[in-house]
Parts: sequence; structure tokens; C-alpha cells
Amino acid sequence: MIADIGCGAGSFLNHVEGLAEKIIAVEPTERYHSSLSSRGYDVFSYAADALTFYPEGVDIAVTFQVIEHVLNPCDFLAQIGALLKPGGVLIIATPNRNDVLLKLMPEEFPKFYYRTVHRWYFDHKSLRQCVELAGLDFVSERYVQTYGMANVLLWLEERKPNGNSRMPGIDHTADHLWNGYLEATGQSDNIYIYARKPE
Repeated sequence: MIADIGCGAGSFLNHVEGLAEKIIAVEPTERYHSSLSSRGYDVFSYAADALTFYPEGVDIAVTFQVIEHVLNPCDFLAQIGALLKPGGVLIIATPNRNDVLLKLMPEEFPKFYYRTVHRWYFDHKSLRQCVELAGLDFVSERYVQTYGMANVLLWLEERKPNGNSRMPGIDHTADHLWNGYLEATGQSDNIYIYARKPE
């Protein structure tokens, strides 16, 4: 059984459809519920709601770009943990508090990075601490850079966001090398944590 906590419209669930006997879609925004249900997913507003039906029933849970929005990250993870089978896996993704642009542009980039919709910002230490306080075992971390080299160069030149715009002379090879460097040094724009419920 797979659960996506904060699944939105269910784009990740569409990718894993057919890989599990049952898929749980947890999404507080009700306008997505009918679409999620029509695709055969069991839909709940919160992980705590799913506990009535699937306590310790989930093999793999994911939560992408959600933990930074919740009121209490440790409680949020504990509720997901209660859904997991012993030995079940949780994958968490969130913006990385060690994003290289925070160091390169300490005046301009924080105004873009820090958003009112985000209650929390994590580096690997704080996210690991939340995982462990929620009663889960930390397994590993991974850094993922989603924006290429042109993004940082345009930030440095124009002092504003430009998305994944391309620049002459900066090709996919340059992006690959740049992203690999940021991921290897923990300065990427996203951090992923792999955790497991104790057996």
C-alpha cells in the first residue's frame, strides 16, 4: 500500500498507479477529492483520518513539499508513522535551508526564498531531528537540485527569479555538472530524507 500525504491533484500517484494493491491519497484541499476518488484512490483530508481504516497498513508513504507548511512537523510525521507498517518507509522532500543562493545573494534571495505560506525551513540536521522525535528511524538523506546553472547566473545578473530559463553557452552538460556539485556539497534547492518505522 502506498500513501501520498499532501498529494494535491495526484500527479505522483498517477506515476505509481498499478504498483500497489491500494493507494491512499491524503489531501486537505477538497476540490481535488472527487478527481482523486474517480481514479480509484482512497481519499482522506488528513493522515489522522486514514488511521481509522489503515492503522499500520502502509508500506511506503511519501510527502513532497508539504512539511514546511504544517503547524507541527513532528506531529505531522508521527501521524504518517502511525499509518506505516513496522519496517515501512517514508520519503520526505522539502526546500533545503542550505540552498547555495542564500549564501551567494544574502540580500536578495532570502526575500524570495522565505515565504509566508512556509512555516518551517529545514536543513538535514533539523529534518532528521523531526523524523527521530516522531519515532521514526533516519536512514539517509539526498540532495536534489531542480534548477540549472542558468538560474543562478541569472539571479546574480538580474537579482530576481527567472525559473529554469536557458542561457547561451549553458547546456545540459553544464547543468549536470553544476547540479552534481550542489548535490554533493549539500547546497541544492531540495533535500530528501529517507526514514523507516522501527520493526
